[in-house]
Amino acid sequence: MRSIHGSAIPGWGPAHSEREDDPAGGGAGVLAEPSRSGITPRWQPSPGDLDAVLREVRAKGWALADQDLAPGIRSVATGVRDGDGRVVAAINVTVHAAETSLETLIEEHLPRLLRAAADIGARLGAHRRRAGGHGPAELDLTSDRPGQRRHPTGCHSAAMKEDLHSYLKGGRESLLWKLDGLGEYDIRRPLTPTATNLLGLVKHSAAMEILYFGVVFGRPFEQELPYVGDGAETNADMWASAEETREEIVALYRRAIAHADTTIEALALHEVGHVPWWGGAAVTLHHVLVHVTAETQRHAGHADIVRELIDGAAGLLSRNDNLPPVAESWWLGYRQRVEQAALDASRCSS
Repeated sequence: MRSIHGSAIPGWGPAHSEREDDPAGGGAGVLAEPSRSGITPRWQPSPGDLDAVLREVRAKGWALADQDLAPGIRSVATGVRDGDGRVVAAINVTVHAAETSLETLIEEHLPRLLRAAADIGARLGAHRRRAGGHGPAELDLTSDRPGQRRHPTGCHSAAMKEDLHSYLKGGRESLLWKLDGLGEYDIRRPLTPTATNLLGLVKHSAAMEILYFGVVFGRPFEQELPYVGDGAETNADMWASAEETREEIVALYRRAIAHADTTIEALALHEVGHVPWWGGAAVTLHHVLVHVTAETQRHAGHADIVRELIDGAAGLLSRNDNLPPVAESWWLGYRQRVEQAALDASRCSS
């Protein structure tokens, strides 16, 4: 590997390449170029190892080289994104292993590096807007097909935000729908060993919207939540006491949603906030939208299973359950087939 930047930039390339000899999706071609440093790296990865490393970098958002380039040299790097969310550069921090431990590099220097990259990206986006970045379509120099046209920055970002927001709204709707038609006991009863329950999922999701779209971007919510933050009881946001009514929690969630939507609509995807519970890490609205959407949809899946365990009701949304249009008798037979397959497999393995 030629340098820490060599793993940071290709790490955000296409997930899959059309070239069979380049499984890293373009990264291998970049890293195969002659080194400009004149240093021969200590680690010479195979194409398969390289692909695994680049996938890990893509997932984490940063790259680490612990004496891979040269003895005694440690470095972390991350990508700098432009107004479209594309990685256009990389920055790094390099230290001597004898002076800085791996833990110090990751726990102290990495958060500062990530904040710096986010701040640079925000300035790049602001510069593009001042320079007329909403103009005619431009050549996309990072495309797999050089010369391919892309949408103007503004249109591309607006469409991306709309798509993410749409999936977030779907998860919210599904969570609330799972409460419909159930009594006080059923919406609160724990259905798993870890006490997963429907009303608790809604309460938790309200807190997440307030924290990520409020606190992170310096846009405080109208109400303090005693069950989150320092000093709060463990998992207090995951269940409702007898004194907390369904109406109060649902109303809180709807107000949290309105507050979050105001933030989403007011800020551009590249706008930067800071997450106190992530050590003050810098994040963009794009990052937060993806994170909260994934979490909300995950909890909607939890709620779907819990509701089915309560009364057999299942489905994606109230207007579209996304289930096969079959009779209840079909489901009974289907479940028996799945159960029988599990029994047969257990016998074969014993």
